[in-house]
Amino acid sequence: MIKKEDINLTMLSIPYVKSKHLDDKQSRKIIEKFENAKDYQIDCDAVYDGFLTRNVIARHAYLSEKINKYKHSFEQLLILSVGLDTKPDTLPALKDKNCFGLDIAANDIKNIYTYSQTQTKTKILQCDFQKDIHSALLDKLEHAGMIRSKPTYIIWEGGTFYIDASDIYHTLQYLCHHLNIIGCSIDFMNKDLFSPPRHQKAKKQLQLVEKIGVPWKSFFSKEALEKMFKKLGFTDIAITLHGEYEKKALGNINLDEDIMYMATAVRKEI
Repeated sequence: MIKKEDINLTMLSIPYVKSKHLDDKQSRKIIEKFENAKDYQIDCDAVYDGFLTRNVIARHAYLSEKINKYKHSFEQLLILSVGLDTKPDTLPALKDKNCFGLDIAANDIKNIYTYSQTQTKTKILQCDFQKDIHSALLDKLEHAGMIRSKPTYIIWEGGTFYIDASDIYHTLQYLCHHLNIIGCSIDFMNKDLFSPPRHQKAKKQLQLVEKIGVPWKSFFSKEALEKMFKKLGFTDIAITLHGEYEKKALGNINLDEDIMYMATAVRKEI
């Protein structure tokens, strides 16, 4: 058994939720040897109305829908903060797509796959979005099989709030400039709810992530997101409240409807 202190519990919590609630067999295999996989999920759900479970399910519904919608417009998928994302291995829309994942914990992710004897089609590469966004990253992507001229779609799930807003913009700007990015789907925490915290539940959630060493660093308004995507050159921008997909996926809205923004931005020509 890998020691609890050596594993990022936030990372394991995602496949735990997907294995329990979405019948994701790949996720189930990933976590079955980790007795502590549910620890962060339990703590997070307890402080904020089932937040982690409902958030993972809603995000999965949203991103699966967008991937399916634009599947004929891209040939490569680039997943930022890839973690243990199983979509490349489970979604029919990605069956014939080349998938690449960037993550600061790439070595841990690979070790978890090895330990759980699970395979992923995603080519996982080390990347710290605060300091690794430069030409060497492009070289690593090309070495892994990415073709920079091919239409590429970005998803960034559950990762933006762990880095500063300036690093988010710089990462997207660099990738859009050097790759053929036709669109992206990304989630962001709502500034109006968390900065400052609207209520005690939001405050306790911020305290929880701070306590385990992964504090949330960035929060956005809808206006700021629209401005950022326009600055990046996207022309078709749709920003949705988390509650819409929480209701679609779970039948009701239990969290604050506006806890998170789910944004998709694409080039007009697609």
